[in-house]
Amino acid sequence: MASIETDFIIDGDEGYDPDSAPTVPVRVDGKVYTAHRPKDSVQLLLEDLQAQATDTRQYREILHQLLLAMFDEDDAEALLAQIMDPSNRKVGILYMLDLFRKVVAHFKDELGFELEIEEQAQNREGRRAAVKKAAAKKTSTRKAPAKKTAAA
Repeated sequence: MASIETDFIIDGDEGYDPDSAPTVPVRVDGKVYTAHRPKDSVQLLLEDLQAQATDTRQYREILHQLLLAMFDEDDAEALLAQIMDPSNRKVGILYMLDLFRKVVAHFKDELGFELEIEEQAQNREGRRAAVKKAAAKKTSTRKAPAKKTAAA
């Protein structure tokens, strides 16, 4: 691609410095972390999270991306470990989604949107329950195969 010389350049980096984005302290299971104003793409990640509800590997990766959108890498790793720890009954996916909603609500004037995570989480749980119910119904409505009798 040829280089174009011009006296005028629109600089996409000018005026936007993610490192200077405001922060807010948040408490997770008794420990205080620093949450950064989330990227505006957090909405897209939540849509992906909702769409990938049945693929656990993708679900985990999207959840990790959501954590990275608000926390530094070390804190995101620590929080993901808490979510995945079966002995930690308090911090789970719904707990963290509620925290995301609260942080986004805190920065709503700067971001220009709020999240409706509670509905999304309930919808996901509703879909899972519907799938289980449909599977149970399928197995209970099956007829036993007719036995063949030997001709006399």
